[in-house]
Amino acid sequence: MSLLTVSQGMPTAVDVRKLRAAFDSRKEGQLIGYDEINEVLRVAKDTHRWRSVVQAWRRQLYRERNELLIAETGKGFVVASPSERIHFSASKYKSGLRFVRRAGDVSGATDRDRLNEEEKRICDHLVTTTATLKTVANTQARNLRLNLPTLDKKQ
Repeated sequence: MSLLTVSQGMPTAVDVRKLRAAFDSRKEGQLIGYDEINEVLRVAKDTHRWRSVVQAWRRQLYRERNELLIAETGKGFVVASPSERIHFSASKYKSGLRFVRRAGDVSGATDRDRLNEEEKRICDHLVTTTATLKTVANTQARNLRLNLPTLDKKQ
């Protein structure tokens, strides 16, 4: 028997319905505090259950209503305005590019002599794709000269 047992866990739907009922009428910029969520769920914030339910709730709101809840450190979640959504997207994009560049750097620095043919093919693909993405990102960054304020400097 395996040491790791995969289970389905407790369904989140019941608790997600509670959150949707409690916070159904949200407006852009509205803060939904962690304490308010804790009261509805009756679960402590630092538990896996809390994270699973809140993640499912946020995902459902985004998929069904196109509402994005952005975490406000230490406070709760804010219903994102269009401007906040763009800043959120730009941040995720930049972070994703860093991950891709790192993957390409690791692949490029790998000792090819110790790889089999399939691994060499994968390595070549990663290095080539990363180089292409770097070139496109750098070229487009030069063409796009926007002075975007950071979210920390809300006006």
